[in-house]
Amino acid sequence: MPNRGFTLIEVVITSAVVACGVAAVASMFSLAVRADIANRQAAVAAALLYDKMEQFRST
Repeated sequence: MPNRGFTLIEVVITSAVVACGVAAVASMFSLAVRADIANRQAAVAAALLYDKMEQFRST
């Protein structure tokens, strides 16, 4: 009768691989959130600068 199921070492190795994948995805998500915040701040700064330039032009 052939063996059915998984051995403990197979389960441990698979769990480690999945954990590494989850950690990588979490790291990339964190990086994306930080990049989004920086881009939003740059957009606000550009809009404020544009408004200030328009004020100087009108005076």
